[in-house]
Amino acid sequence: MTELTQLIDWSKMITPEMREAQKQEQLKAQAQREADAVLEAKSRAALVQTASFTAAEFSLLAKAELFPVWTAGETYPQGRRIQHEGIVYEVVAADGVTAEAHQPPNGEGLLAVYRPLSTDPSTGETPTGTQDDPIPYLDGMDVVKDKYYSYNGKLYKANLTMPACVWPPDTAGLWQWTEVTETA
Repeated sequence: MTELTQLIDWSKMITPEMREAQKQEQLKAQAQREADAVLEAKSRAALVQTASFTAAEFSLLAKAELFPVWTAGETYPQGRRIQHEGIVYEVVAADGVTAEAHQPPNGEGLLAVYRPLSTDPSTGETPTGTQDDPIPYLDGMDVVKDKYYSYNGKLYKANLTMPACVWPPDTAGLWQWTEVTETA
């Protein structure tokens, strides 16, 4: 052997085949990273559309802008969750809905189409429902027995659990609500 041959470690030489194999491994790794990102985004989108959350959690997810924003002209199927003015709504109409500019989710008479799932769009949070931290009443919201709600500047206690409640707390003669005039 020549002196040059003795100095070269032939086991460390990179062949064209080895370079190609490295290139393929790098491409595969990049594809896996991109695929993971796509799957994460799709999983997150599916999860926010189907999982059960509290009103506070819906508010948090809306604040993070994880729900599509209600857009006039869009068609939404039954069960689709959207956000409008900081509140998350679910489409409850059996045939879905094509959103009309003059009929936003918070429009009067649209509880048969959209149901609110979160409250307090000004803060994006849901209060605890105590006398000191009442929940702002919103037509169509789920009302929970023994929780406190504010409405038109007054405090009310719910005497009954009322899913998708359409009876405002100040409805005359309604036993489901009690106006609280003295705080504990």
